[in-house]
Amino acid sequence: MAEVVSPIGTFSDLRCIKSQGDVLGIEVSFIPGFKDSRYEYYALVQFAEGVAAKPEYVPVEIVKNKFSFMVNYLGYFNVTVEGAISNKGLTGKISAPLKQDFELKRQPSFWNRGGFQCIR
Repeated sequence: MAEVVSPIGTFSDLRCIKSQGDVLGIEVSFIPGFKDSRYEYYALVQFAEGVAAKPEYVPVEIVKNKFSFMVNYLGYFNVTVEGAISNKGLTGKISAPLKQDFELKRQPSFWNRGGFQCIR
């Protein structure tokens, strides 16, 4: 029998480089929202390259264990993020111009794991 996987949750590899005071990585939270008489999913996405960028809230398409959404990257350009959801986390790819693979562990938000200590 196939494993039942909930897409709802937070997936993160955000981390603090304390010696430099930098935040690096990606954090994605999938949350449901009711619209037009049914539930849809949304992603709260935060990228960090030295500092944590403004989080973006975007609609996400989820079919079975696959997901896809478009989001602005650090205010520079839009990228498509797509991949698979498991009970352990997210694996996927970010489109050009980044062309980056990622693995994000299902876990509490970086900000709930002491990340605030990295803010200067």
